[in-house]
Amino acid sequence: MKNVCPKCGRSPVEWQANCGEGVQKEGVWYCCAGCAEGTDCTCATSAENKGVTAYELGSSGR
Repeated sequence: MKNVCPKCGRSPVEWQANCGEGVQKEGVWYCCAGCAEGTDCTCATSAENKGVTAYELGSSGR
């Protein structure tokens, strides 16, 4: 069972990465790659751009 993101505190129902499943790193679940890597949470940005694909945003896919 996933708890809140240990970096930003978002609950799993708010997670945006991986179709809402989050990102696992070293056995710990995070809401997004940003939190997993220790940088900024990308969930707020993802929520604002909901419906816009990574390709449309010019993302490199990382």
